[in-house]
Amino acid sequence: MPVRDTAAPTLVRPGLWALTLPLPGPPDLVTVYVLETDAGPYLVDAGWDTEDGWRALSRGLAAIGTRVEEVRGVLVSHSHMEHYGLAPRIRASSGAWIALHPLDAAQLSHYRIDPAERLADVLRRAGAPDTAVDRALAGLGKGRGHDAAAPDVLLEDGQRPEVPGWDLTALWTPGHSPGHLCFWEGRQRLLLAGDQVLPRTVV
Repeated sequence: MPVRDTAAPTLVRPGLWALTLPLPGPPDLVTVYVLETDAGPYLVDAGWDTEDGWRALSRGLAAIGTRVEEVRGVLVSHSHMEHYGLAPRIRASSGAWIALHPLDAAQLSHYRIDPAERLADVLRRAGAPDTAVDRALAGLGKGRGHDAAAPDVLLEDGQRPEVPGWDLTALWTPGHSPGHLCFWEGRQRLLLAGDQVLPRTVV
């Protein structure tokens, strides 16, 4: 299964970058935001835990002059693996904390990190023959397949995560997931909306 090339980092506004990471799709891309601070970068969302995703994240951070090892925190909008998946691996490399709403932290036990396992299950339930399943999984490689590791910080509605130089407030916006969070930056009148606003999706 070919992976679409990711784009170069996009400067959204001073101090805020958007990185696009590949997914085993569809959809085939997810956006990770990088908040620059004097203490090091903070991320909003993390991407899925695949080697392609990890390389794209590493390349994107390098392009804006930083590294995974310098990440201080990961604010995750919700527990779906294309947003949460790489967060534990980032934490292992950098010591960064991971923040998530309590309702979505409770959902993590329902997910597996390995996208091949999920895709194979979907294809088999749809009646695909084993040969078609094998072809679809050929480009994914083998993921670790373990349960997603828990976050360090549970963020409730109205709480303000500690991101130096940014005036962020967590907004509980259930719908796409039970504990979906958006992040409002009051001084810049900026909303980081996760998957709360999408042209099309499966909920």
